[in-house]
Amino acid sequence: MDIKLILISLTIILTVVIAVVVYVRNPKSSLATSFVVLISSFAVWGVAQAALYAAPTHASAAFADKITYVLGLPLAWAFLNFVYHFPFKSIHLNRYILITGGVINLLSLYPVFFQPAIMSKIYDQPFTSYSPHVGLSFIYFALYSAGFFTVFIYAYYILIQKYKNAVAENKISILYVLCSTLIAVIGGSITNILLLYFGLFQYQVYGPSFTLVFTLVVAYLIFLRGRH
Repeated sequence: MDIKLILISLTIILTVVIAVVVYVRNPKSSLATSFVVLISSFAVWGVAQAALYAAPTHASAAFADKITYVLGLPLAWAFLNFVYHFPFKSIHLNRYILITGGVINLLSLYPVFFQPAIMSKIYDQPFTSYSPHVGLSFIYFALYSAGFFTVFIYAYYILIQKYKNAVAENKISILYVLCSTLIAVIGGSITNILLLYFGLFQYQVYGPSFTLVFTLVVAYLIFLRGRH
């Protein structure tokens, strides 16, 4: 088997196992549930990335890429839901930011469901070789990035506010999550957003692997909290 497929397969299997263990250990915990939702979104997105990489034809690759395009957005929302619960609920969500992020997300999905021909232009040439033919593709992909980061940055802002107000073990736990999140998001953003602008699609398959550090760190913290 290709080393890339082995890497992404191990990542998916390990994250799913960790999520199951965390949930079984405390199924009534809202924190554990939010963690499982987040990890499930990682796993499903990872499966789509594996399908994209292993697609035998251009048509199947194009279809798989559209699926990964759609599944990438729930990652930010699942992270926001997790942050809302971790390590405790102590903040009210700003509905205006949520609505803004949701609207941008919906707009960025328009070509997938209504004008797939626009979406297909992404595969023809990188955005750096801009022409009128890829103009709409660029706009929708830029909307996609804006929608994702609107939700993610807001979630990260909430985490920072919780860190400022936390004390003792909670403060340390939040710091670990802040750092591990950066590893996952920076790595994934480079392979699955930034490099796509330059037509470097072959690195997308590495994106899910960056979530593994976050998964292990958070699972450990949840287990640690369960002992007290």
